[in-house]
Amino acid sequence: MSLRAQLRGRAVEIAIGDRFRGIRRRIGRQIDRLRATPRRLLIAFAPADPYSYVLAQQLPALVATHELRVVPLLVKAGGTADPDREGPHAIADVRQLHRFYDFDFPRSGGAPEPGLVDEAYAILAAAAPESFLDTAQRVGRALFRADEAGLEQLSAELGRDADWRARRAADQRRLNVEGHYMSGTYKFEGEWFWGPDRVRHLARELGDPHRAARPGLELRPRPLPETSGRAVRLSVYFSFRSPYSYLCLPRVVELARRANVPLALKPVLPMVLRGFRVPLRKQLYIVRDSQREADYFGVPFGRLNDPLGGGVERCLAITAAARRDGRDVDFALHASRAIWAEAVDLHRNAELRRLVEHAGLQWEIAAQGMSECGWEQQVRAHRDELTELGLWGVPCFRVEAQDGSVRALWGQDRLDVLAEWLSDAERGVGDVV
Repeated sequence: MSLRAQLRGRAVEIAIGDRFRGIRRRIGRQIDRLRATPRRLLIAFAPADPYSYVLAQQLPALVATHELRVVPLLVKAGGTADPDREGPHAIADVRQLHRFYDFDFPRSGGAPEPGLVDEAYAILAAAAPESFLDTAQRVGRALFRADEAGLEQLSAELGRDADWRARRAADQRRLNVEGHYMSGTYKFEGEWFWGPDRVRHLARELGDPHRAARPGLELRPRPLPETSGRAVRLSVYFSFRSPYSYLCLPRVVELARRANVPLALKPVLPMVLRGFRVPLRKQLYIVRDSQREADYFGVPFGRLNDPLGGGVERCLAITAAARRDGRDVDFALHASRAIWAEAVDLHRNAELRRLVEHAGLQWEIAAQGMSECGWEQQVRAHRDELTELGLWGVPCFRVEAQDGSVRALWGQDRLDVLAEWLSDAERGVGDVV
């Protein structure tokens, strides 16, 4: 591996470490004081973003208890690498969350109509910061139900800002300056958080780890449910360069074991090698967020060595070879930990050989696999399957039921949903998603 790659890995390790994080928070506090906005909670909000609507219901309890000053930014919805598919996925994902937690969201319906979204922006642009979350709840309830009359009533009652587009453009620029790229995010003392699943981390930053912030996402790891879904198949789409894939894989393996479900590992190329643009601020947020999640679940993380290029290709080739002996999952577990927690350079034969043998594989089989090209076809097939499911990132999960129905799910935050699906699959419940 090049010196540049080594230095980049070391720089990221420092950037996500506790010392640098403490410095970042102190700087954030000082900036807030200079702006005369102590205990500022910056919220990047988009009315058509389902996660933003959930946050509007979830954050008020923490805001009130800890006397936070809400600073809303009105931004465009989304911000992922695939804008065409992110909207439908977000709606489906929030509906799955709705089955587990207590918040308002309609059981049916698609994306809000553009004209109604424009009116929602106008109403929110006129809202005062101290009443913004309450207004956002009322607007979201009408918007996601296509309640045009309800929005008209809110406009008459609360007022509207006809120049909301200029406000949104300015807020979008500020979001970039503040260091993020997505709606449904929030920043406190220099630290960014995304979506309903990270409110537990904000509560910890506020010194409130036991408060169940409305709508009740728990502030501790939930135990994996016991299930008994046997006559099903579980596939996990996985990337060696995805820290979230690394963080979830041991838990997915354990969940499949408890459910007695066959587990198929389907690795794909990293997003940057599949033509997706991944800007630096997104990369930095992901590794910082992964460090928080690793600490939360007690998973080693932080001593990393980027395998992009030859390291990734070698891992993919060896995984394909290991599958013949049923050792592909074992190898993926060892390799991903080596990449994200042990700074092992998988471009080097000596270190790779030690890793292969620790995973219970013969080096000769691994070396033979690296000399073959069959893995490339497998990886392309996995990518095509992911596309057919309407998904693009990893980790993703595909559950097949006895009756042939299929469900697909994205994200290491959704293992509770996955466990429920495995139970449903045994009974032949569910449709293609």
